[in-house]
Parts: sequence; C-alpha cells; structure tokens
Amino acid sequence: MWERVRRKQVNGIKFYRQYIIEHADILGVKAFFIADFYCHPQKLIIEIDGDIHLTCEQKKYDKERSEVLREMGYRIIRFTNQEVLENWEEVQERLLLMLG
Repeated sequence: MWERVRRKQVNGIKFYRQYIIEHADILGVKAFFIADFYCHPQKLIIEIDGDIHLTCEQKKYDKERSEVLREMGYRIIRFTNQEVLENWEEVQERLLLMLG
C-alpha cells in the first residue's frame, strides 16, 4: 500500500504511514491510536486488515476504536491485505471516492 500512495501518487494527495493520533489524556497519560495510513487535509484514515482482524476480540476493538475516531471527526476506510495485494484497481477506486 505504501508504495502505491507515497509521494502523492494518488490524486496528488500526501499520505503518512503509521500516523499517531492522540485521543485521550488520562491523569497525564496520553492515549493514542496508530493509523496505518493517514491523509491530513481529508482527515482520512486508511486501515489495512490482516487475518488478526477476523478474530472476535479484534473486531470488537476495531469497532470501538473506529467509533472513537469518528467522534473525533475522522473518516475511516478499511481494506484487507488481500484486496491491496490482489486488486489494487478496486482499492484505488474506493479510495478516490472517499477523497472526493
């Protein structure tokens, strides 16, 4: 994915990878999420999901994390590893739709 979105290759838009998003400060301890990829002007988070995301526990965590991030004004789009590796054209099309 990084090789496909880096250096403004998608619509001239800059993406960051492994981007830290702080979401809480609890008694002086900062809590944060790490987005796989992030586009700042669009507040768009791209998550790439491997097999670990198929477990019940991880699905629950992903859902709660996404709710927090959406409440903070972020938009999230998810792709599987398989989609990125085997069907880049569809991934790119969905990504371009999100970027408007």
